[in-house]
Amino acid sequence: MKRLHLLLGLWLMAVSAMIAAEQPANYYKSAEGYKQKELLSKLCSIVSANTKVITYDNLFERAYPYTDAENGYLIDMYSNVQYKVNDSRINKNYSSVGQSVNREHSFPQSWFKEASPMKSDLFHVYPTDGYVNNQRSSYPYGECEGGTRLTNGSYYGKGRLGNCTAPGYSGKVWEPDDEYKGDFARTYFYMATRYNTKIASWKGNGTAGAILDGTSYPVYQSWYLNLMLKWHRQDPVSEKELKRNNAAYDLQNNRNPYIDHPELVEYVWGTMQDMPWYEGGSVSPVITAPTDGSTIHIGNAYVGSKVSQSVEVKAVNITADLRVTVSGEGFSANATTISAADALAGTSITITYTSDQHANATGSLTIGNAEVSTTVTLTATASDAMEGLEATNVTATSFTANWTPATDVQSYTLYVAGKGYVAPGTYTLLRDDNMREDSLWTLSGKYYKETNYLRLGTGSGTGSATSPALDLTSSRGVLTALVTCKSYGTDSNVEMKVEVLDKDGNAIADASQVITSDEVTYAFLLSGEADTTSTLRLRNTASSKRVMLKNVKIYAGDARSVIEAAPMKAPVETGDTLTREISGITTNSYTVTGLARQGTFSYQVKAIYNDGTESALTEPVEVVLSGEEFIKGDVNSDGKVDVSDVTSLVNVILSLSDSPKEVCDINADGKVDVTDVTALVNIVLD
Repeated sequence: MKRLHLLLGLWLMAVSAMIAAEQPANYYKSAEGYKQKELLSKLCSIVSANTKVITYDNLFERAYPYTDAENGYLIDMYSNVQYKVNDSRINKNYSSVGQSVNREHSFPQSWFKEASPMKSDLFHVYPTDGYVNNQRSSYPYGECEGGTRLTNGSYYGKGRLGNCTAPGYSGKVWEPDDEYKGDFARTYFYMATRYNTKIASWKGNGTAGAILDGTSYPVYQSWYLNLMLKWHRQDPVSEKELKRNNAAYDLQNNRNPYIDHPELVEYVWGTMQDMPWYEGGSVSPVITAPTDGSTIHIGNAYVGSKVSQSVEVKAVNITADLRVTVSGEGFSANATTISAADALAGTSITITYTSDQHANATGSLTIGNAEVSTTVTLTATASDAMEGLEATNVTATSFTANWTPATDVQSYTLYVAGKGYVAPGTYTLLRDDNMREDSLWTLSGKYYKETNYLRLGTGSGTGSATSPALDLTSSRGVLTALVTCKSYGTDSNVEMKVEVLDKDGNAIADASQVITSDEVTYAFLLSGEADTTSTLRLRNTASSKRVMLKNVKIYAGDARSVIEAAPMKAPVETGDTLTREISGITTNSYTVTGLARQGTFSYQVKAIYNDGTESALTEPVEVVLSGEEFIKGDVNSDGKVDVSDVTSLVNVILSLSDSPKEVCDINADGKVDVTDVTALVNIVLD
């Protein structure tokens, strides 16, 4: 009787697979005519409408026999083990390959905090070998050299764990075998689509920040998006995927659009981004570039010179040549006609702007024929060729900024910034890691995973955790680490060291904190390299002085305002780093005082014209403050040496006022007298 029931069950599954619903007519109709982000949004609406949810606990009984089975055996993309649809090893304990089959969230559930409906969505939850599933953990998919492949006799895992070799990422990844790379790529494109309104908020969950960029488009970081595009192209949709898509539609009432229409990947993220998508490829005549109604900024031209910008032109299904018309004073194009053949293949024209006076200019560019037309707004500016000059009167805390004058100027605005300075409150979240989870951090020395914590150090040694590489280019190397931690047990006077490492692993900045047995979030503001190679290392400094790490958030920039009343650490510099913005300057020089002692600064300046327009900023001029506290001869301390200082020196000699001897002893004879007045007059006259 049991054999009869099994045969009947297999027959029903076969019949179900044969009659599984295919894509309904006009299912994707509402997405036609859209591209890129708008197309993604339309697809999200389609595949999110009227969906059904099969509970996580019921997947093996109600779903996998129909979506992931063939001839009575489950299709396992993680191993070569043949598990029956009713196998006794379902959800069993395991210590090697071939001992258990369970449910794999190819998009790790820690990334969406195990929430429904993501937790049981058939388009990313697959039946896989439990031991290989455990090896994959929540590591991103990627490509690696060598790596570790699990085996057990004739059983083996269809993937390997190792350090990523794909350009743009070097952390630990799990690489599936080639035969299923396209399947997983289309899975990830589906997740970006089905949960497009939520996925931007998942970046800080677990290890999701390794691949997510925190946006709803393009969703994935460039290294990961490029990899998924590569896998999608190299491993086309298989018959297995088509059958699974139809079976999942029967159960869940939605589909994976990138299985039905693989070309959609290109229209959303790939080579066809600039073209609207139509099912079947039928497209009305359209100019896809430049976009109708958009604005193109040509740039800034110095008065009397010109600036040019290349403008891409591409059309679809046109049959006649395109006319090019430019309006607006100072704007011109290098062509008046574009052949239909060139426009269909994709070409470009050059727009140029020139002016004999400073200006903010607006014009228009129209490209079209009797079939179709597109018009864009052109903008450009013209300003004087101002130049920042070398700083003068440099002391330990001040300097005079100088620049070439402009004409018809109302005033100047001067910007001064210390090296590595980032304004407080300016920050971007780079990582948000639960340190207990198996993350992308590199662990060294003595460590142990406690309940809810990662413990650094033991009674016999120290331990450390080092982050993946951090992109600090936007913050000029400045980072903030918010570390939630406590000391272990009864350990007292526990010191935690926080260090920024360069690409060679050398500490270039550090701070330390004595932590308590109470869980506290500490803030550390440090300066690394303004590149993508710096890492952050946390460590305990002595055995039996153990640190319990719970969570670490790393920001590019100064994010100390994220928490209140937390211990702060000063930048690793002598004195405070400061920035200045001085507006309303009416001369072509200005003395800036009260800066960080012997710091390194740069300054830029722009002109505000009488008509309210502004020039471009000059190129930065770097200033290294000296070790001298005073400018010799600057008796009245106004930052410069001129005839007013002669009067002030006379007053000092007559004891009518006072000034430091280092400033007044002009001829360096060890005393201040009338001979110094003569020496100062000679300096002023020179």
